[in-house]
Amino acid sequence: MALLNLLSKFSLDDIRFACGSDWRLIKDTLPSGFDLSDKNEVVKIILKLHGTSILEIKEFRELFLRTLENEKLVEISKEHKINSENSSFITIARMLAAKSWGPSSKLLRVFKKIGFDEAYLPIYRDRYKATEKVEVFAKLPKLFDYQEEVVNKLVSTINNKDRVLLQLPTGSGKTRIMMEAIQELTTQAIKPYTVLWLAHSEELLEQAIASFKGVWSSKGQYSATIHRLYGQHAPNDLLFSNSMIFAGLQKLSRLDVNSDLFLEIEKNTSLIVVDEAHKTIADTYERFITHLITKSGATLVGVTATPGRSYSLSPENRTFARFFNDNLITPELGEDPINTLQNMGVLSSVNRKVVDTNISISDAELNKPTLKRLGRLRERNDLLMNEIEVQAKAGKPTLVFSCSTEHSRLLATGLVLRGISAAFIDYTKSASSRRTVIEKFRTGEVSVLINYGILSTGFDAPEIQALVIARPTTSLILYSQMIGRGLRGPKVGGNKEVTVVDVKDNFSSYGNLDEMYNYFSGYWK
Repeated sequence: MALLNLLSKFSLDDIRFACGSDWRLIKDTLPSGFDLSDKNEVVKIILKLHGTSILEIKEFRELFLRTLENEKLVEISKEHKINSENSSFITIARMLAAKSWGPSSKLLRVFKKIGFDEAYLPIYRDRYKATEKVEVFAKLPKLFDYQEEVVNKLVSTINNKDRVLLQLPTGSGKTRIMMEAIQELTTQAIKPYTVLWLAHSEELLEQAIASFKGVWSSKGQYSATIHRLYGQHAPNDLLFSNSMIFAGLQKLSRLDVNSDLFLEIEKNTSLIVVDEAHKTIADTYERFITHLITKSGATLVGVTATPGRSYSLSPENRTFARFFNDNLITPELGEDPINTLQNMGVLSSVNRKVVDTNISISDAELNKPTLKRLGRLRERNDLLMNEIEVQAKAGKPTLVFSCSTEHSRLLATGLVLRGISAAFIDYTKSASSRRTVIEKFRTGEVSVLINYGILSTGFDAPEIQALVIARPTTSLILYSQMIGRGLRGPKVGGNKEVTVVDVKDNFSSYGNLDEMYNYFSGYWK
């Protein structure tokens, strides 16, 4: 479909209107020599920036609807029960474009007729079944010695019905270790053994499911059943005995504790695993997890890279440790665990480059308004884009953590204007659009992926060779999560080295990776 031809039918003023705030971003990041009066060049930039998510912007939907015959617009407005009498055709298109946009939108067939294929449409693709079987058929790489050691500790502790927190650095195989322990526990069990795996995002849950499938297909003794209970997924039945339930923390915590679904989970659950376990002592989650443990008699296991809640709140860190009965399992990796894993090839070594923005911000000032302001500073953004461009032109797939949703769009716009294949994702994009952009990054079609609040957890992309931390943070947990996206080493399908381009605020706050990993140890008895 010739989108360029469709948009080129409109005036530059129409296109500027559809761009909305993105027009200012284009102006703010415009390189010398770019002619904003050249409509075709502007359209090319817009199409590169938004790609297949362009229809998520209602102003662009309006423009495309205006390409229809007037009589057709009136006909469609009647189908949508819009009173178009005495309205201009532009107004009719605007009212239609403002209609709810999603998988159930009646406008989908209209845009198909205009010429948009399914990649541009919010069609709900049921990529994941709510319930499925996992057969036994494949072999996995052998566990490292430290992983075997931790699996054995976990199985012994869980068999003793003790709460426990598992801590390993990001990239060292926490999820694989946990799944190995679950496989061993279910094999030993003399009665049905159901595991409830909890996480706060679809990305984390699907990563866990993929890991479980890998372990079970290699070592399982029978076909296993997995149930998805997050987002739009709900089990096809309530047959939870002897199965794996992967559930969203938010969705499960909002269930009525007297509902058939909750009672069935309560009745069958033997083991509860919480990924990114520092979230467990948030009031809502702590209450529902405690209720579930009390009623089911299940054992609780937390999984984390950082066994604490906050870099500065000591009481919260002690509360977190007590919630797991001060029972912490970590591998025996010596005084410098990160360095040990790097020498083994499990983690990549970090080549850190610090960007001094000459901006001084105190911890007290570091809030969302400040981050938004930082994301608008032209000189700071030019410095960041220069560094990102260096990494991209060196052929390094680069993941960027931005200050805000606006900052993501601004950096992506500026990089596209520089001729860099860049894309952004945030919560303003639909889940299907986010998946499309991530897949393009994984396949190399997009060389720079910029995100805000999306990919600090649950994102596994071994191809990452450069990380740009374009946002300061006082959260040790968030910082270690961001750094962790690029730490997978060559022995586990990653890279020998990752480049980390860091704003100076983070570098002065946190120091080296071993210090971050060991920071919370003092809060555990």
